[in-house]
Amino acid sequence: MKNLKKTIALVGFLSLFSTFTFGQCKNILKKADLSVMKAYEHCGNTRVAKMYSGDEASIPQAVKSSKRYRLMTISQKRLGEIKLNILGENGDTLGIKTHEEQQSYWDLMVDNNQKVEIKISVPIETSTVGIDAFGCVALIIGEIENTDLVSID
Repeated sequence: MKNLKKTIALVGFLSLFSTFTFGQCKNILKKADLSVMKAYEHCGNTRVAKMYSGDEASIPQAVKSSKRYRLMTISQKRLGEIKLNILGENGDTLGIKTHEEQQSYWDLMVDNNQKVEIKISVPIETSTVGIDAFGCVALIIGEIENTDLVSID
C-alpha cells in the first residue's frame, strides 16, 4: 500500500511537470524576436514541440512556385544549434540558411508546386552528469507572393 501511494505521487508529479514543461514551450514564441518575419504572411503553420538531444522531426509542407517562403526556428540555447534541412520531392536540398543576430531563418523558392519535407534535428548534447539535454523548439512558416517582391533594375 505504501508503494502504491509513492507510485501515485510520482505519476502525479511527472504529469504536472510534463504539463508545466509543455506550457513553457508555448511561451517560447512570446519571448522571440519575429522581426525577420514582418513582410511575410503567416501560413498558420507554427509548430512547437519539446525535443531531446539527438531528436529529429519531419514536417511535410506544400509549397507553390508563385510564393516565397521564410522558415524560422526558435529554440532554447541548451539544445545547441538546431539543424534544419528542406528536402524537395526528389530528395534534393532546397533551403538556404541565414543567420542574423542569433536568429535562424531559411528562405525558400521553388520552380514548381510541390510538397517538401522539413527536417529539424537537435544535436547530441549530454550534460556532465550524463542526462540528455531537452528543451522547446518552434518552427514558424511565412509566405509572400512573388509579385509583392521588389525588383532591382
